[in-house]
Amino acid sequence: MFMLLVGVTLAQTPSTQTEQHTRLKVAGSWQEGKAICDSSDPQNPQVVLLTAPQNQQVQLWWWNKKTPHNLLHQQYHLGEPEGAAGSVYEPLVWSGAATGDAYLRSSQPGAQAHPERVFTTPYTSIRWNNHTVSCRWFEGITFMGVTQKRSVYITLQTNGQYQYQTFDFASNSSKPSLTLKNGKTSGGDNPVYTFTNGRYVYRVHTASTPAVEVFKSNRLLLKESFVAFTTAQP
Repeated sequence: MFMLLVGVTLAQTPSTQTEQHTRLKVAGSWQEGKAICDSSDPQNPQVVLLTAPQNQQVQLWWWNKKTPHNLLHQQYHLGEPEGAAGSVYEPLVWSGAATGDAYLRSSQPGAQAHPERVFTTPYTSIRWNNHTVSCRWFEGITFMGVTQKRSVYITLQTNGQYQYQTFDFASNSSKPSLTLKNGKTSGGDNPVYTFTNGRYVYRVHTASTPAVEVFKSNRLLLKESFVAFTTAQP
């Protein structure tokens, strides 16, 4: 697992200039990083993590959602970003020679339907070793996190309310496993998000020990720690 603080080029920075932080935890230690890619394709259920560049070197970690403990790794040199048709391509160079088909791709915030609601970098895909993973992304994301069992997205809706969505790895679907609306936030740099569904309360903690908790009638039913997450302040 690793801890990351996202650094992006001006072309990739969300148009609202929000403060965005990404943290990943891999192999027991937190590291600064660059991107999280939660596959949106049920036929290719991958999670991909990319560390922040150190002397232009980045570490790529990935695993299949069906086998989260089988963590794979490869090192790349991160090339200079190139813009094309509303997208930004950052080449991934292996063994000193670019293959031309390994890259991290993001969409320009201005290419989105509502640029003012782009709070996190719109990573759209990553390709390496002849694998291409399409990344799940939404407008209005203020938090996205991945546990070993699911991904969680919290978005700020146009009505000013927060929405909670989960995508359970076991169901392996492009549709959310659960959607809750009218969430509340504690505010601050490390907010706690709270969503109520009848007698159930869902809490997402974004501080140094990020986790999602589920309570029923004030009794803790579930707690899962995030192995990777991104936060943004609108």
